[in-house]
Amino acid sequence: MTNTQNLGEVFISKNVFLKMISQIMVENKDLFIDKSYLIQKNDKKAVNVDVNEAKKHVKITLDLNATYAKNINELASKLQEDIKNEIEHMSEYVVDAIDINVVRLAK
Repeated sequence: MTNTQNLGEVFISKNVFLKMISQIMVENKDLFIDKSYLIQKNDKKAVNVDVNEAKKHVKITLDLNATYAKNINELASKLQEDIKNEIEHMSEYVVDAIDINVVRLAK
């Protein structure tokens, strides 16, 4: 944190990171997203964020539903880039990794 007057630490909750990621995914027209997808899927979260508060780093794992007839690797790479840029722009956290599991294709 670059602050000439250190008044205290700022921590960002997992829920805030989840909201950032969810917003990016919803705005991506090449992803198939239903309303329950981003919340939970069979007791396993579709988006998981591990936050290291001490180092201000995050690691993200997400299950992805891709749209049929789109290049999956290009879609995943673009999504990784968008998520990384958004998190690092809106916070002072560093994104260590964004692991994507493509679990379904939808038309």
